[in-house]
Amino acid sequence: IAMVVNKLEVDSLLKSFGDKAVLTDIWLQCVPGEVIGLLGRNGCGKSTLLMIIFGSLRAEQQFIRADGKPMTALTDRMGYISYLPQEGFLPPFVRVRSALKLFLKNEAKNTTDSFPFLLPLLQTRVGRLSHGERRLLEIILILNTPGRYVLLDEPFNGLSPLQKDNVSEIIRATGKHKGIIITDHDYRHVQALATRLLLMHDGGLKQITDTENLAGGLYLP
Repeated sequence: IAMVVNKLEVDSLLKSFGDKAVLTDIWLQCVPGEVIGLLGRNGCGKSTLLMIIFGSLRAEQQFIRADGKPMTALTDRMGYISYLPQEGFLPPFVRVRSALKLFLKNEAKNTTDSFPFLLPLLQTRVGRLSHGERRLLEIILILNTPGRYVLLDEPFNGLSPLQKDNVSEIIRATGKHKGIIITDHDYRHVQALATRLLLMHDGGLKQITDTENLAGGLYLP
């Protein structure tokens, strides 16, 4: 019997909006222990790709599999794929303590031990947090859910330099045992974290072996 290798596989993915083809025959693999940095210009389809992998957006054609299991419905992804969207996903009326218990169940206590800055915020409603505090909380929740694969869309957006460093540390630690795909306009932080860089251009993905390849108009001016 062939052994199933743990990996997230995306193949033959096509997505159009109207007459415009955004993603054309995308192929991507991610294994636990690697952090894939996904770079590309605004509007090239990075967020679209992450939403399709997560299952919140349908493509005209797609083949997605995690650890050998086909991912056909959004419910298939539960326990396999976690996703941080660009926009906040926590309701503003929920208290931090409740959010931790809801997402992390029995691990909530360990999480506050690991991130003591959360302790004074436990009774605070999400809507009263600063943008940076809320984003940090959401990133911690998503990275600590059971899913073996994590998709992060703009995790550094609106964070202070110190908060960005904190997020980088959390992603680096989690990336040792989970497969992470991250996209962000702050490409320097993405580049520093990534074990592999991919550039989205003309609807496809191209591996970047030399960061100088980012220049020349494909990504950097």
